[in-house]
Amino acid sequence: TFYNNQYIKELSDSDQQDILHKIKSLQPSIAKLHEKYEADFNDKAKLLLIGKESSTRLKKVEDFLTETGNYTATHKNDFENSYIESGAFDLVVKYGFELNDLFSKTIRYN
Repeated sequence: TFYNNQYIKELSDSDQQDILHKIKSLQPSIAKLHEKYEADFNDKAKLLLIGKESSTRLKKVEDFLTETGNYTATHKNDFENSYIESGAFDLVVKYGFELNDLFSKTIRYN
């Protein structure tokens, strides 16, 4: 698929090989980044915490239900699941940005 990319096809053979070499040199860094995020992604407590920190509107709804006495065990479970999903989404976005940054720096500066 590398050589089928329309932008890659426009490059000279030496530039194609140079980019391919740079991408291959990223494998150890990508593996390390993947391991870092995989551990966090598999930790539900961490995802819950991340989700609670970033989901301020959801937290306001949860607080409102608690204050009005309408907070049930079902609500608690639903909110926790929502926080975990939000935390997972935040981690995926952060991982994507770090991966993109890694590619950009390696291809641009090396």
